[in-house]
Amino acid sequence: MTKTRISPRYTLKIPAQFREVIRPGRNVDINTDDQGRLIITPLESPDMALQATFGIWSEREDMPADAIVCVDQLRQGRRLDESGA
Repeated sequence: MTKTRISPRYTLKIPAQFREVIRPGRNVDINTDDQGRLIITPLESPDMALQATFGIWSEREDMPADAIVCVDQLRQGRRLDESGA
């Protein structure tokens, strides 16, 4: 874990080991996880954004391995909700 300090002007000094990834002027996406940690993802890097979400559904037992089957199941559930059945 790397520690840094937020200044009174709400600026954050990026530690040296992360400066190659987050350079001045880059657009970033900032989110928090369930534990309140900040997650900063550079938006100009599609590979990093894909890696951040890769496998988020992989551990769900109710999720089919085939994406087409998954979408069909989601659509079917919505149709049932809309029909009131």
